[in-house]
Amino acid sequence: MEILSLAPSAALGYLTFRATTHPDAKIRKSLPNIGLKRVQIFPIIRINIFGKTIHFHHWINFSFLLALSGFTSIAILDHHFTRGLLLGGIIQGLTLPRGNRRIFSCKCSYCIN
Repeated sequence: MEILSLAPSAALGYLTFRATTHPDAKIRKSLPNIGLKRVQIFPIIRINIFGKTIHFHHWINFSFLLALSGFTSIAILDHHFTRGLLLGGIIQGLTLPRGNRRIFSCKCSYCIN
């Protein structure tokens, strides 16, 4: 029965994150960048250190939260609807082209991307 309750929320999560996080999405392009100096927290979590950029993708964060929901009983993570949204976000993130799933990037001349 859990599968039947996860499927609609996973589909909703997939469609929502496709509309908001896909690199070509209009909504994604219209969101403001919020951050301080070397740390960007919205709409993407990025940290710039020593010429390298570490990008925390939503599907990595959601994988961590989904795994955490199996071991703990945090109120919002305990709902099947929330787990379905997380699953949909993970699936959407993994369907992006491989070049858009890069975690580390470097702009220095001595590094190979």
